[in-house]
Amino acid sequence: MRTLREARAIDEEENLTALGHHLAQLPVDCKVGRMLILSTFLGCLDPILTIAACLSYKSPFSAPMENRDAADRARMAMSASGSGNIASGQHSDHLTMLAAFNGWRDEQAVSGKRGGKRFSRAHFLSESTLQMISDLRAQLAAMLADVGFIQTRRGAGGKGGGRGGGGGHLWRAAQMAEALDAPWNAHADCAGMVKAALCAGLYPNIAVMDQIPAQIDHSKNRWFGPDGKDVALHPSSVNHGAGAPIKYPYPFIVYLEKMRTSRIFLRDTSCISPYALLLFGGALAVDHANAAVDIDGWITLKAPAQTAVLFKELRLALDAELQKIINQPGASTLSTSTLMRALARLLAEEAKQVIV
Repeated sequence: MRTLREARAIDEEENLTALGHHLAQLPVDCKVGRMLILSTFLGCLDPILTIAACLSYKSPFSAPMENRDAADRARMAMSASGSGNIASGQHSDHLTMLAAFNGWRDEQAVSGKRGGKRFSRAHFLSESTLQMISDLRAQLAAMLADVGFIQTRRGAGGKGGGRGGGGGHLWRAAQMAEALDAPWNAHADCAGMVKAALCAGLYPNIAVMDQIPAQIDHSKNRWFGPDGKDVALHPSSVNHGAGAPIKYPYPFIVYLEKMRTSRIFLRDTSCISPYALLLFGGALAVDHANAAVDIDGWITLKAPAQTAVLFKELRLALDAELQKIINQPGASTLSTSTLMRALARLLAEEAKQVIV
């Protein structure tokens, strides 16, 4: 019940909200469903569809025992700076899975199924998992179309195409979900916007480092959550570093779930910026005396009072617009609005004004 309240799926009387009614129609974790719906407003649906499918099924990366080291190197190379894809230098398992799927999809488009299989073998990807992710993407896109968040015909208003047509409806929904000129993909190539959608959907699943030196070093810092308990990054994560020190751009990690084995691990993680937290995190409280802003009573960011108040007002304006669209899904211009274009530019830049 706490999770449903955090996702704003139920109110204080435990009744479904407008968002809750939509989430109930998506066969995914409510946080993943919230992330999907919000991505249509933030203009990054295509990448979030892939990430949602991976989180709902499993990662496309395979790790055969006889080639585990090579598979790990392939995964790390996919996310390394200079790799030329959306995951490049982003410290994100979610964007690394996205880059793998995009590479496979693009190779198939150019060279057919044989090209896709070659790409899969070269990067230690599971062909069957990639195909399942592709199918699940289409199903999720069709469900979003059914409730009006995307349209399956260009220029269509209101509900998107209906359930008629069976496989044809799935195909149309998948095609429109991928359309880069559609409003719901206006910022699909902005890694910062995609990670902001992750934050908006998965919050309060955040872990923070307890020490913030100038050179943030994985080997000298611990991570903790809202309850103050230590958590660790799973060895399979690109953010783990296999024992080598990692300099994180920000001390904030977002994740879907924790798992306990020898200790509590976070498996799939993404490093997110303070801007994403200020825009899509928990309740904000501005501390004018100490030039800081508090998020949900446990995350404190140093910021000039004017900057903190500006983000608070921006958050209120954005929440009000999103609530209108959630109450009445349909053809929305929010994703291509001046406000959203400004947010995309903001999230694409380093958080230079907000110093943690």
